[in-house]
Amino acid sequence: MFKIIVDSLRTGILTERKPFEVRPPFGFPVIDFPRCTLCEECARACPTGAIHTGTAGPGQRTLSLSYASCIQCRACVEACPEKAVSGGRDVEVAAFSREQLQQTASFDVNMATGASTFRQMEMQAGPSLDESAATLRDRIHGRLGRSLHVRQVDAGSCNGCELEIAATANPLMISLDNEPDLWQHTHARLRGDSDPKTQAGRTATYAEMVQRTTDYADAAKDVNPAALVFGPVNYGWQGMIRFQDAADANNRDFLEFYLAQMNSAATTTGHRLVDVLDVHWYPEARGTCLANPMDGCRVTDEDTDAGVVAARKQAPRSLWDPTYTEDSWIAQFSTNGPIRLLPRLEDKIAANYPGTKLAITEYNYGAANHVSGAIAQADALGVFGREGLFAATLWRLVANNNFINGGFEMFRNYDGANGSFGDTSIRATNTDAAAASVYASVDAGNPNRMVVVAINKNDVAQSAGISVSHTVQFRTARVYALTSANPVPQRQADIDITLTNAFQYTMPANSVTTLVLLP
Repeated sequence: MFKIIVDSLRTGILTERKPFEVRPPFGFPVIDFPRCTLCEECARACPTGAIHTGTAGPGQRTLSLSYASCIQCRACVEACPEKAVSGGRDVEVAAFSREQLQQTASFDVNMATGASTFRQMEMQAGPSLDESAATLRDRIHGRLGRSLHVRQVDAGSCNGCELEIAATANPLMISLDNEPDLWQHTHARLRGDSDPKTQAGRTATYAEMVQRTTDYADAAKDVNPAALVFGPVNYGWQGMIRFQDAADANNRDFLEFYLAQMNSAATTTGHRLVDVLDVHWYPEARGTCLANPMDGCRVTDEDTDAGVVAARKQAPRSLWDPTYTEDSWIAQFSTNGPIRLLPRLEDKIAANYPGTKLAITEYNYGAANHVSGAIAQADALGVFGREGLFAATLWRLVANNNFINGGFEMFRNYDGANGSFGDTSIRATNTDAAAASVYASVDAGNPNRMVVVAINKNDVAQSAGISVSHTVQFRTARVYALTSANPVPQRQADIDITLTNAFQYTMPANSVTTLVLLP
């Protein structure tokens, strides 16, 4: 079934896990100020002081909410006796100025009764694209110049002396923003809608993205020429092709337009502005399920009905396979067939901005605590490495990710002692992509070790015939397997290789196996 040939590209570390805290299922509090009586119960309940009161003058008081200090704990929501505070959907802390991170309302106070009446709400507006290029550049330089220098402080040995780390040895990676195609919802108050209840600000445009990218990336490169700039960080498919139906889309492919404009801007500025084309990928593939028998359930959910599990195990094929068409609105109405995400994006890069790297800085295949999640995760990692993806980041969707973590372990820690996939990816072929996947590697400094990751997507065990073309004669295969029984890789019996670099291995049902071949 598997044939492995040492003839491919040296890559370096292929994957790294990115830990982060899972967001709670609510956002910043929304205060209905006209309903507020200024009883201060919310301020007293707030554990961080994000909500606080003050005095604005004779007969006037203020109530302020600091987005920078709020931890979205909902203590204020539960404390308000007037039900004037509710949980909102705005979860992002982003602003054009420090003042924008605070919302303040003023109240008139009846000196005789002490009763407070809402007067007005204040929030500073952000800068627009209409400000002069010189003003914008000065503002960007001022901020980036303070933040794009990496320093290490050793207070113990020299009482606060600073050692600046060379950017060439430790390159900075700068993401220009996050999912700008959804700014109208995630940053509604910065996009002209100050009412958190509606979350309907102005949608960004093609022209705006080119202008903002040019200004900020150029300023960043001026401050630190070695910095790697990632953009535009689309949220998903519709953002990639039409920038969420931007007003100036005019039926143009957004990423093709963006890349071509960045290429042109590089000529104008005299240096590359965007180093890495950055997108997010949450598969839209669906499988039959009891929860939604009409439309099916998306594989990124935690659903483990048989139809969803089957679709999830196949979903990584949409990253590359020209013969596979998933069940999704993308394949049905947009690509009209196979998605081939990575080759498709690489083709756009080659045609419009050659030399640009490719990254997927958010992705998830669901089922964090089911073996299908481990299979999809391991399969995706193998594809990322084989296809030469520059960077990838898992974005966790639930708190517990045992099986997804297990998928990582099969490449990064299969033996519990940091045993890893090699640093040189080599060509591995497979006769049945629907039933199994295989990825292989060697180490640049140690050609006498080969690491193979074999994935069985079937519900029954499969016997795989493995042949290796290599100048080294391997005699032993150490075996580590992840199955539905345990998300942690388990050491299995070694395999004696008696033939010339060829042997049989029976892959357990629904499993990921790491084989370490040794002389």
